[in-house]
Amino acid sequence: MNRPFLLISAALIKATLPAQSDIEVHFASGSTTVDPAGCAAIQVLCGAAVDGSSVTVIGHSDGLGTTARNDALSIQRANAVAEHIEALCPKLKVHAILGRGGSDPIASDRTEAGRMANRRVDVIVESASMLASSPLLDPITSNCHARVEPLMPAVDKPRELHRVDASKAMEVRMSDGTIVRIPEASLLHADGTVVEGTIDLTYRGFLDPWDVVASGIPMHLGSGSEAGHFETAGMYEVYASQYGEQVYLRSGVEIELETTGPDVSDEYAAYALNETSGEWERAGRFMAPPMTTLTGPSAAVRRYNELLRGLPSLPDSTRFKERQDSPDYCYMTPCTKARRPYLYNDGAYRSPYTRKDIPAVKLVLDRRYWKAHKRLAFSVNGGHRTHPEMHAFKGRTRWIYTGPMDARTFRRQVIRKHYYQDMELLGDRSDRGTLRLKDRGTWSELPVELIDPREEESTEWAEVAFARYQDRLLKKQQRFDQDIERDLRRTRSTRERLFRNAYAKASREMTTSEQAMDRDAFDMYAMTTAVTSMVTQQRDNSYLYSRRPRFAMPGFGIWNCDRMVPLPTIDVPVEVIAANGEPLRWVKAFGVPGKGRAVITYWSQGETTVQDMRLSNECERIIFLDGERNMIVADVSAGKRTKGSSLRLQGRPLDQPQDRNVLATLALMD
Repeated sequence: MNRPFLLISAALIKATLPAQSDIEVHFASGSTTVDPAGCAAIQVLCGAAVDGSSVTVIGHSDGLGTTARNDALSIQRANAVAEHIEALCPKLKVHAILGRGGSDPIASDRTEAGRMANRRVDVIVESASMLASSPLLDPITSNCHARVEPLMPAVDKPRELHRVDASKAMEVRMSDGTIVRIPEASLLHADGTVVEGTIDLTYRGFLDPWDVVASGIPMHLGSGSEAGHFETAGMYEVYASQYGEQVYLRSGVEIELETTGPDVSDEYAAYALNETSGEWERAGRFMAPPMTTLTGPSAAVRRYNELLRGLPSLPDSTRFKERQDSPDYCYMTPCTKARRPYLYNDGAYRSPYTRKDIPAVKLVLDRRYWKAHKRLAFSVNGGHRTHPEMHAFKGRTRWIYTGPMDARTFRRQVIRKHYYQDMELLGDRSDRGTLRLKDRGTWSELPVELIDPREEESTEWAEVAFARYQDRLLKKQQRFDQDIERDLRRTRSTRERLFRNAYAKASREMTTSEQAMDRDAFDMYAMTTAVTSMVTQQRDNSYLYSRRPRFAMPGFGIWNCDRMVPLPTIDVPVEVIAANGEPLRWVKAFGVPGKGRAVITYWSQGETTVQDMRLSNECERIIFLDGERNMIVADVSAGKRTKGSSLRLQGRPLDQPQDRNVLATLALMD
């Protein structure tokens, strides 16, 4: 967001005050310290100062770095220069200290010399007569509603500042996605003359009810027991000024405000906050979505795309080994990585993948073998349908782990609640090998042996089994790749036949320009035309049916899209107990229900500490204000209120927040 900026022409000042010169004080990168050259320039300014003059100090930065950092540097530099002027120049009064960040460069940031020129503080001299005739106003603070006083000034939602040319049609996109459109030459000065040149447009948008509470903008129509309370679908503040003076919208012209607020129904209406009374009144209107005339695709394109509706997609051409190595496949099936290696449901652990073509391989610890030999051994369960090569070891299913993991680690990291989606055995036709297991895209390796060396048993059977396993695995891989290649050939042949027939039949209805295209060019043209037509139609349908808040406003100010919140008609006596244990004498309160975007306003009916309140049936958090605007927060539990019931609420103090993050902590959580 742009920082406040000077609204008086420096050229006009110089022409009026030839004896006094404006100065620039430059800074090193990242520095906020006035160097000797800057001190010398300030002393020259002091020497030429005239009694009664004032200065406006405007800080700037280069365009490097973040906007927040540049804003902070610019105002810190301006403050540093202002302190020197106050210390060295008794004849000068610092009238205003402003920061512009990097929004007003005087040179290119591509060179160090340009960046040095932009890291500056402008000191502009103003005479007493000029100050009287041209008051300096900051649009960020002056473009506001006269009858609105922020409840929490330090966390009041900041305004965006945009500089736009009023001589042209204006369209400004705000940071929250809202678009403000103002017609060309539609702005007037107070004397009725047309505004020309650049104006300062300020904007705020509200959807969060706590932002509304902090702003002090009322959310009720009427007052007392007859008041209607608003639930907003978007509240917006738009003002415009030029050189510190408000500008106005020409009679009969409307400002278009296209918002990104939620869907609205016929319960909602548009309201404006009256600048004089501070009361809401019906004003403005919802705008119908723009209608567009669609030009559909040609007859040839429609015919061509209709004939290609049954066009088969090309199958996945990824080969066996590529799928095995890829983290995006579970065995031979594309999959998304699961969060855990298991799924817990109905009191049982299962594979995190439910598709039947994804294996669910699990290792089962051989507890008897561990008790007898104190060696880790396991069997492999599952996956034999997708891994038939493992049948080569039929009848010899005990695998003995020979790696470095201890029993506890092995159980926790390999066995317990782990399901694997692929497996592979690497061996050298002996009784030793490596069992590879794939868990959610990542392979792990377990060194294993098939025969306990302490058992006298021939290894000949193991060599035969390993050889049979490798032969079966190779044949499975070859068959898989052959099937992939065969499916690709068949699909490509089918697609080519369909493309050829569709083009031949569509050519009978082609226009002259379409006939000049070859088959490939026409295919691209038909596809692009169809997609463009579909996207355009979807966009127009979204305008027709989304019912987003879209205002036509007859002037600047605060506008609201609201519906009335239905409240129970039963008055419940409520007493609020402050932190010191004493009943609170409150004068006004603001309640925000836990659901929706409503703000409910309550008024005290006298000096008593027990007040009748019509509370929402929802869980509600209420801020109570006493006569000195001290704030107390209390929560009301959800429930239907009945006659004769009463509530005693325990309040807690709320200091004036200094950080906008505090507002998030006020929201009731589900």
